[in-house]
Amino acid sequence: MDGNIPYSKINDIIKDSYAFIGMGTTVGEAAGIGLPSLVAIVDEKENTYGLLGRLPENIVGEPGEDLPLFRYEEAIEMLIQLSEEDYKKERALSLKKASFFSIETVGEKFIAGFNAGKSHSIKITALSNLIYLLSKIQVKYFIKKEYRHK
Repeated sequence: MDGNIPYSKINDIIKDSYAFIGMGTTVGEAAGIGLPSLVAIVDEKENTYGLLGRLPENIVGEPGEDLPLFRYEEAIEMLIQLSEEDYKKERALSLKKASFFSIETVGEKFIAGFNAGKSHSIKITALSNLIYLLSKIQVKYFIKKEYRHK
């Protein structure tokens, strides 16, 4: 095995775990099966934002959030020392947070945002169109010159 796991098999592989460490959709998936899940931070090797169930909405591992950081060792040690009752509470918090990412919740928010946007009109002026075109030219120039983030 090369270390890659098919996304469709993640829940089958982690279902019997005590906890999960990850980011993005996988941390939401793990929380959705009741695993207390530490949120990894992109490009961060030593720290986590902590347990997903205790974090504000929309925090799934983006760097630069204004949140306290916890060393992985300390966060894992805290999880290991939980009583059975406290562990069940963490599982419940994980499930509750995962429901925030459910298709029903996201769909409702999308529809509400779409409906709110229908009442607003956007005026595109010649100047805003020119600025847009110039920004596209500038982006193409930087890509061609290989000024990409490395």
